[in-house]
Amino acid sequence: LNLTPVERAVAHAKFSKMMTTAPLQALIGEDLDKVLDSVGTLLFISAAAAHHAGILDPDVKIIHGACRAAVQSTAEERLTSLHRASLESGLLAIERLRPKLPVPALVLASTEATLLIRQGGVYWRDFQKYVPE
Repeated sequence: LNLTPVERAVAHAKFSKMMTTAPLQALIGEDLDKVLDSVGTLLFISAAAAHHAGILDPDVKIIHGACRAAVQSTAEERLTSLHRASLESGLLAIERLRPKLPVPALVLASTEATLLIRQGGVYWRDFQKYVPE
């Protein structure tokens, strides 16, 4: 991507802000759309960033499972306790993985998520690029 240093800083700051709000949504959020908006976006960015950086780590597999739970809860139109537990595990995995994710990979993934959201949202087909079956 041809981003200015300011654009890169903004993308990284958005990711960092999501890291503080998403866990609250996953733990106590009752609005499925809000939970999936914050947590799902963060999971997508983390899965994509790990892919872009070529990181193979057990925490990436946990993130993949949480991505599947987010998509499944959307399909079922409800957030079960199992979905919520998987989302929470995914967020904890992101926390552990975060120091290993290079800023350029995070910026690329954040920018990709922003573009997808502008085009109508992040769907399973978008996750599938970064989450193996």
